[in-house]
Amino acid sequence: MIAEAMPTLKPIAVLGLALFVPTTVLTAADPAPAEKTRLAVLDLSTGEGLKPDDGQTLAMFLRAAIVQTGRFEVMERQQIKQLLDEQKFQEAVCDNTKCMVKAGKILAVERVMGGRVAKLGTVWTVVLNLVDVESAKLVSSYALPFDGPVETL
Repeated sequence: MIAEAMPTLKPIAVLGLALFVPTTVLTAADPAPAEKTRLAVLDLSTGEGLKPDDGQTLAMFLRAAIVQTGRFEVMERQQIKQLLDEQKFQEAVCDNTKCMVKAGKILAVERVMGGRVAKLGTVWTVVLNLVDVESAKLVSSYALPFDGPVETL
């Protein structure tokens, strides 16, 4: 979806973001499996006005929300970092399918979620992508515009 065509959220609506976005992205991609799908949520890349730590923090909230769905076996960030470091994986963050597939193979997961948070004019946009590691296909993508101060994102 194009950010301009989507309504922007006010800070009060962000309370639902942690559960709504992962559930929307993941439910469309995966009917309830008999066995939990192994998923790695990578740190989000950040645009101007944000620090890399901000991408790590947003990914932490996503991981927590996805775990609450009960549908996925979600890797912890420290485990992801350790495995990628051991393999000398050079990408600090992945926001494209090719990079996400490469990371997913190293991590031995079925799905990888990554994305980017950036500012377009006065609107912050969070883009999340879910990639199937084996097929290297983008399974689902979601863009969420947010109008408000970055601290409430």
